[in-house]
Amino acid sequence: MKRYDRPIFIAQGAKDEIVQAEVTAGFAEQIKAAGSDVVYKEYPAGHDVPGHSWGDVKVWLKQRFAG
Repeated sequence: MKRYDRPIFIAQGAKDEIVQAEVTAGFAEQIKAAGSDVVYKEYPAGHDVPGHSWGDVKVWLKQRFAG
């Protein structure tokens, strides 16, 4: 599996019927194992991840651009 040289945030709906959470979680683990900086978050939603996930994204972005 490829290592990505940029930090990655993955938001996944736990009830997604189009892209199953297990598939996305597996991909996140594979690229993490390859040395990528990955944050994987599941939300109680379907294919449309809810707006409250933006709070997590905002924190993640602030951490990347701090200092």
